[in-house]
Amino acid sequence: MIDDDLRAMFAEREMFVPPPERTAAMISEGIPRRRRRRRVTGAVLCALAVLGVAAAVPLSLNRPDRDSPSVVEPSGSPSGSPSAVPVALVPASGDIDLTLAVSPGWLPAQPKKIDADIRPGRSNVTYQFADGGRVRSVTIGTSDGVPDLVPPPTDPSWTDVDVNGVPGRQRTVVRPQEGIRVCLLAWQDGARWLNIFTDDVGTAPSCAVALQVARNLQREPMTLPRTVRIGLVPQGYTMTGTGTRAETWCPPREQQARGCLTARRDPVSEGFDGTPVTVRGHAGVLQRTETVATVYVTGYLWLELPTPQRDPRFAPLTDADLLQIAQSVEIS
Repeated sequence: MIDDDLRAMFAEREMFVPPPERTAAMISEGIPRRRRRRRVTGAVLCALAVLGVAAAVPLSLNRPDRDSPSVVEPSGSPSGSPSAVPVALVPASGDIDLTLAVSPGWLPAQPKKIDADIRPGRSNVTYQFADGGRVRSVTIGTSDGVPDLVPPPTDPSWTDVDVNGVPGRQRTVVRPQEGIRVCLLAWQDGARWLNIFTDDVGTAPSCAVALQVARNLQREPMTLPRTVRIGLVPQGYTMTGTGTRAETWCPPREQQARGCLTARRDPVSEGFDGTPVTVRGHAGVLQRTETVATVYVTGYLWLELPTPQRDPRFAPLTDADLLQIAQSVEIS
């Protein structure tokens, strides 16, 4: 029974935890990176969390002027196959207001970090709390349709709950070895589905935190801050994630082989091999592996983009392209 619950928990957890590149960012922000002479390996996936949320995203193209590029041009820029479509860089929609449909009226503590994942018709906002507290994270999501949950709310493993007079369903899974429990709460508010996902300390099943967040949820739009802004992106890319420390842009679904572009503030990484570059007056390196191209600027920026997965339709970005994108990133 415990094994079944753990397997179900891990299946659920995969749908809602931040993508791997964000997990890597969280690790790098908490532990000084002093891995000199090491090369980064492994694919960087750009997955979206499946916790639904309706998002209104008005666009404005009034973009502030960017600094003129001032870089050290490296040699050895890769070239795509003769049949590949060259990469065109275009201005990103500079003033996107990320407005979510609901906002929290109560959270268990002041969040340490806020992130969002955006999809047509659904998105979510995740609050992460400082180490040492009993609640590690709270995710609030909405969806235009029935949320894509594992297992679905109709599964008998869910139990009934009342959310301010509206029937809802909740499910708790405990990981006793780690002293952690997770709760997923879902209910329908008119045509909109709402979800609360909590991760907190404890070995007894409980959805107390999720229920309190749900019962205090406000039907007021919430605009998220964008402290990292990418100014140039490959043509066709759209923003899929933002937060207090990172921003992600992804290609259309039919072009997923090209990979997602992620920029994040980087206060700690150092000691990476690569071609020396200069980004907005900051010294850094550009590094390529078999799977990812990365620009590291210690104490300032970490920009990464997976290389195309041997898809002959798409040419990889050249070093000059990557540096143009890095130059376009604004961090506040």
